[in-house]
Amino acid sequence: MASISKRGGKYQVQIRRKGFSSRNKNFRYLADAKKWALQMERDLEVGFTDEPIKQLFFVELADRFDQVVIKGLKSAARERSRLRLMKSRLGDVSVAKIDAQYLAKYRDSRTELVSPQTIRHEVNMVRRVLRFGIQECGLRLADGVPSIRLAKLPRGRARRLHKGEYDLLMARLSTEMRDVVDLALETGMRRSELIKLKPEHISIQNRLIRVIDPKNGVDRNIPLTAKALEIVTARVASETLFNLQPDNVSKLFLKACRSSAILGLRFHDLRHEAISRFFEEGLSVAQVASISGHSDYRMLARYAHLKPFSRSAGKIDHDIFSSLSSL
Repeated sequence: MASISKRGGKYQVQIRRKGFSSRNKNFRYLADAKKWALQMERDLEVGFTDEPIKQLFFVELADRFDQVVIKGLKSAARERSRLRLMKSRLGDVSVAKIDAQYLAKYRDSRTELVSPQTIRHEVNMVRRVLRFGIQECGLRLADGVPSIRLAKLPRGRARRLHKGEYDLLMARLSTEMRDVVDLALETGMRRSELIKLKPEHISIQNRLIRVIDPKNGVDRNIPLTAKALEIVTARVASETLFNLQPDNVSKLFLKACRSSAILGLRFHDLRHEAISRFFEEGLSVAQVASISGHSDYRMLARYAHLKPFSRSAGKIDHDIFSSLSSL
């Protein structure tokens, strides 16, 4: 906090802030004193200071990262939750101590407690905060942003619907949930995308769904199979197609699985099932990517788990091919 007092015909500025030594400077004019005080307070706020770097703590930089970066993210709630965790663990640690050796020790301390994916998220969150500090806050680290080895992630989930599971689920779901499940299987849409659907996103004439503001931020068109067209046509009269919350969809789906003695199946696995079926029906990688919204074909490959000889089943309407020309 800055204080300004007049002594001996000059204006003396004194700045005190926890974690930093106090600063003092004299000025002839009050305007100059106020200007310097304001600049110093701003510099201290973002961590740009002539003080040794050990004076800047991770929590201070993390708070600034939250305000500038996370606040504008679509996934702000999830990212902020991870940031809070890292602040609780590293908040009182000087950023000068967070080097490769420090992160390696942190990784090792978590290995037996959480999955490799969780460790990757936590370590990368710390690295993102430090990188932000260097790029935008004048932070100076002798060795730059530390980098360490992280365990190789396991291959994506390969769970697909087994014979008879679909009928068991349909018998235990409400009409609305049955439509959600069927539309997920016919389009490969994410749970959040399905729940946000509105009538204006549907073109019955062109047999297309327009996915607005998806996870990757790029809108896309999805061609409607005969079954998908039947579902949206019946529901398009309502203001929103589905009157469900995303978490409720997962809970109701899991409840139906448990009552049917279906093990290891999650709602998101329906997206895996749909994408795998697209490939089994003969769609190209580019065509499937345009439907699923994947910009990285390597990530798309994690979703495709083909069943031998399954193309003969013909579970997907082949009129999807004629609709692809409208994308």
